[in-house]
Amino acid sequence: MVCLGFFLNGCSTRPDCPQSLSTNPAISAGCLVIEKHQLLVAQTHSGVVSIPGGSGNNDEASHCTAHRETWEETGLSVEPTHLVRVFDNGFHLYRCRWHGEQLETSAPFVLEIDKAFWVKAKDFDQYRWRFPAQAQWLQQLLLDDEKTL
Repeated sequence: MVCLGFFLNGCSTRPDCPQSLSTNPAISAGCLVIEKHQLLVAQTHSGVVSIPGGSGNNDEASHCTAHRETWEETGLSVEPTHLVRVFDNGFHLYRCRWHGEQLETSAPFVLEIDKAFWVKAKDFDQYRWRFPAQAQWLQQLLLDDEKTL
């Protein structure tokens, strides 16, 4: 597990949303970021983990919500490439590409998130997932990703 360390950073400038997609607003959205067969996750102070994501703002394109929430929770700027799935609760999940660049040395919103890190499929059972059914689906997605090599 590689951990992205965070310290309170008083001045953070949110990166602009990539305009690579044209999407409608959504209640909530997040990013599916897979790098070297590992999934980017965020862990709350209560210890639960999930993919980075959260609530959309009025008139904010759903891919921009995914982009913004990922940056807020991880300090990483990602590029949403396509919609993967819309869950029953209205959460829009986008596949997002990370270019290996960390824009912040800390998560801009440390009040929400304790840390962000990469998880391998074999290690999913070590964590308490916010949405267990979503975790099973994500684990299978990672296992399938490992088979494509």
